[in-house]
Amino acid sequence: MNPEPLSKPEPPALFFPWGLPGLERYRRFTVVPVPDNRFFLLLQSEDEPAVGMLLLDPFPLFPSYRCTLTDSDRQDLALERREDLLVYTTVSVSPEGLCTNLAAPLAINTASRLGKQLYLRHYGDRLRVPLVHPSSRAPGKNPAATGGRSIFNHKLD
Repeated sequence: MNPEPLSKPEPPALFFPWGLPGLERYRRFTVVPVPDNRFFLLLQSEDEPAVGMLLLDPFPLFPSYRCTLTDSDRQDLALERREDLLVYTTVSVSPEGLCTNLAAPLAINTASRLGKQLYLRHYGDRLRVPLVHPSSRAPGKNPAATGGRSIFNHKLD
């Protein structure tokens, strides 16, 4: 008798009761690592696998970043312990290159598996923060080609 091969466990689903702006009809997501990349994660819809977005842990790159939850946010997430909270920012491609949105992070309660997009008023002007240091950009050049500082050559360890 041959034993059954062990299957890789599926990541548990996250539920966003209020949806996400632009993706309101999708509520169930999984978070999976991007292969061979320690900076990004992929938030992928369980209903439509082609729908997803890149996520980033903002704290290593933005050490002064603060995400304060209101009592309502904590209640919406059923958050009882601070240790159960994960905060990610979304990543987009813009004319400046890769950017992250510090004003509207995703808060996830790892215990309840509930998620919510927040709006942080004090970061209201930081919707598209480049992930490449501005001084490293040469006009018309790829920062990686010019030795520019980007998240891909920051030392985070």
